[in-house]
Amino acid sequence: MLDPKLKSKINKLWNAFWAGGLSNPLSAIEQISYLIFMKRLDDLDTHHANAAQARGQTHSSVFEGHENCRWSTWKHMSAEEMYRHVAETVFPFIKNLHNGEKLVYSTAMKDAMFIIPKPSLLQEAVALLDEINIGERPDIQGDIYEHLLGELKTAGKNGQFRTPRHIIRMMVELVDPDIGQRICDPACGTGGFLIAAYQHILRKYTTPDMVKVDEDGTLHNIIGDKIVKKEHWGLLWNETFYGFDFEITMIRIALMNMILHGIARPNIIQIDSLSKRFAQKPEYDLILANPPFAGYVDRSDINDTFKIGTTKTEILFLELFYNLLSIGGKAAVIVPNGVLFDSSNAHKRVRKMLLEQCDLQAVVSMPSGVFQPYAGMGTAALLFVKGGKTEKVWFYEMKSDGYSLDQKRDFIDGKGDIPDIVRKFKEDRSESPQSRVVPIEEIKKNEYNLSFSIYKQPDSYVIEYEEPETLIQQISELQERITMKLDDLKEVAWAKSTVQSWNLRTLRDVIVDNPQYGLTAKSSTEEDEIVYLRISDITDYGELKSDDFHYIHTDANVERYKLHEGDFLIARSGSVGRVYLHKDLGKPSVFASYLIRFRLDPNKVIPKFVFYWGLSPLFKREIETRKKVGAQPNINAKDFCMFKLPVPPLEEQKKVVSVLDKIRSLTRDQKESVEGIDEFYNAMISKVFLGGFSPRHEKSLLSGGK
Repeated sequence: MLDPKLKSKINKLWNAFWAGGLSNPLSAIEQISYLIFMKRLDDLDTHHANAAQARGQTHSSVFEGHENCRWSTWKHMSAEEMYRHVAETVFPFIKNLHNGEKLVYSTAMKDAMFIIPKPSLLQEAVALLDEINIGERPDIQGDIYEHLLGELKTAGKNGQFRTPRHIIRMMVELVDPDIGQRICDPACGTGGFLIAAYQHILRKYTTPDMVKVDEDGTLHNIIGDKIVKKEHWGLLWNETFYGFDFEITMIRIALMNMILHGIARPNIIQIDSLSKRFAQKPEYDLILANPPFAGYVDRSDINDTFKIGTTKTEILFLELFYNLLSIGGKAAVIVPNGVLFDSSNAHKRVRKMLLEQCDLQAVVSMPSGVFQPYAGMGTAALLFVKGGKTEKVWFYEMKSDGYSLDQKRDFIDGKGDIPDIVRKFKEDRSESPQSRVVPIEEIKKNEYNLSFSIYKQPDSYVIEYEEPETLIQQISELQERITMKLDDLKEVAWAKSTVQSWNLRTLRDVIVDNPQYGLTAKSSTEEDEIVYLRISDITDYGELKSDDFHYIHTDANVERYKLHEGDFLIARSGSVGRVYLHKDLGKPSVFASYLIRFRLDPNKVIPKFVFYWGLSPLFKREIETRKKVGAQPNINAKDFCMFKLPVPPLEEQKKVVSVLDKIRSLTRDQKESVEGIDEFYNAMISKVFLGGFSPRHEKSLLSGGK
């Protein structure tokens, strides 16, 4: 953690960046990373030159022919001269290290830009970084990243947050990486897990008396002196560490971070590891990751390798980890608590996969404050081995990680329960008031629930709930997001124009085929080859309710009912007029008989524009006018074809869809905010009247923990 004096200096620098026009925290982190990289290159080159001289060896300097690019050469220049020299000479030099070889680093740095806005700001940043002796404590750059990443959340930007180093070290110790393994983080961020794995291996092969450890666990003088074979160093530096991330700034920071830690040619690639472009091959021995928690992926871009059938990122990443591991490969990954107990079919399927196709060795629940001040959600670390089946799972409830669990995260001892977790896991995975071994039969009886709270013994039954302070923070973050989106919507050009000028057309005018009634079939909740979409799967807002679909077998009769991206469905009976615009669900889908399919002409309308028309008062008025009242209200395909809708030019439709997408996103945030306030209310009621027990556990409490 940064000491208060240094934190004050970084805050001063951040304020200077903000005032100077560099207001995006991620951009600030990127630019500061470049400066740290420039300084450390000089420090490390000098260190390696001295070490080579002491061994009587020659040293090939990275600055050969570029001596004027050394930090020590230009750091005392005047502001104007320094700015010109860094922009025109030093920055191009660090972009083209390794003499322009076609390396991952060169590719990632190709479009990098030096964007510190003015000479005085550069000079101030250089002076501050020069004061910090990064050479004695290289991980200080991690502290700086961590502090600035806090600004990402408060500024409402990208929302990245860094896994605390002591949590990373705990997970790395639990899986004990070694030379010869291929280690991967598919959502690597700044490379923290990969660097920790590298340091763990070096420490394992460093003479113990040489290793120095700070009180917060930071390692020093880990030189790997027991690694004597060149091929082993070659494996470590070239064929051990692999990372992927979709954000190019994170990739650049990770590359520089790893190079500064001694890995000269890191395998860090910019790609979305959940997308179709990513090749999911079972070629890694170890996965270490803390992927993005809450979120959804566009079905049309989800990798075809996924089988569980969901758009939720936390589930997709777990299946990805499984897919990337070779048989016998290990994983230590962080998941949100919802993965442990959520009742959706997709959540159950991923837990079933972990238990029946892997040996799920441990579930370590962590307190919700571990990721403060960036996020307040509860999380857990899962440790599993691919292949075989689980016979029993060791659960451990971490109550302290060695820091305060509020937003300040004050240092207590930097360890908390972590030494006990590591020791018990490695020795015998014994039981205690905070741990229990649960046989697979008991877990199956509880529908594969992996929440430790339901497996605790009654005499030590402590029921967890989100602290009111955490809920308040989450609600505040949502409100900030809502405010930002409202600001984006203040200027809406198309809304100021008159829609009367848009031509009215019938639905028949904008479709390419005759409307088609859906398939009558016997379906089941047992997962099968084809999703069978029914009216009851669709909400009044045109969304699918969940992943709990019905399924049917395939046969020759099914083919003509298969849905394609952009198909527009309208309910013809019962909830008549309910609409849905189809997106890829990860497996073939057909539609049931009370739905009608309309295939829209892309030369005339954007499907999403027609979908929003289907949610509009104009569409609802047509429904009320034309529906036939009987045992159930209904409208046939011929009548739907007569419905009228405004059809502006395609460019106007795109503008309408863009704005309505933003408003729809806003309504989701608002709903989540209201639900958060309800949870806050219930948590307070529970705290007052149930002695701190959560409403969702009242039954357990009142039944004596049974």
